[in-house]
Amino acid sequence: MPQYWVVGGQYTDTNFTSLADGKKEVRKGPFSGYEEAKKVWQGMAWETVDDCLSHYHIEEMEPGSNPLYWVVGGQYEDAEFTKIIGEEERLGPYTDYEEAKKVWSQKAWQTVDDATAWYRVESLLPEENAASDNSGKLGYRFLTGPDDDAFCRRVSEAISEGYELYGSPSLTFNGERVICGQAVILKASD
Repeated sequence: MPQYWVVGGQYTDTNFTSLADGKKEVRKGPFSGYEEAKKVWQGMAWETVDDCLSHYHIEEMEPGSNPLYWVVGGQYEDAEFTKIIGEEERLGPYTDYEEAKKVWSQKAWQTVDDATAWYRVESLLPEENAASDNSGKLGYRFLTGPDDDAFCRRVSEAISEGYELYGSPSLTFNGERVICGQAVILKASD
């Protein structure tokens, strides 16, 4: 049965290849299920959300073996990344995280000017990934938009779909109007 680990730490730069001086790799786990590891990953990611040099990912491995990595993503309908256009692209597997990260970096740079393209590194095998979330909903979403009724409706709709607010809202001014941001996560099933 596979085990899952949350791995990462604070790095010297946003290439996330070398840990910062005096820092050790953080390795939490093992977790018996992907969803359990994902919750820990979300917590760690939010604890370091303001530190662009901190990075964490989830690794899957059979006890006594090495993890496999996939680069997953594609073109989405909008920047909420909830509905992909066509088929999700899945590149891999790669036996080394650094190898997968290089492919992810290439895909990210190829689509850097496209706000609706998104790629990530996962270490779930395709059939297990599909089985891990039968709802098709993302566990985390960050909603953004002008501070108006439409934005409030989008947040309200997310709540009615089973999401709950995660953290405080963000506000900024773009020179013309106030822009809001609100993170939401799926409620944990009992």
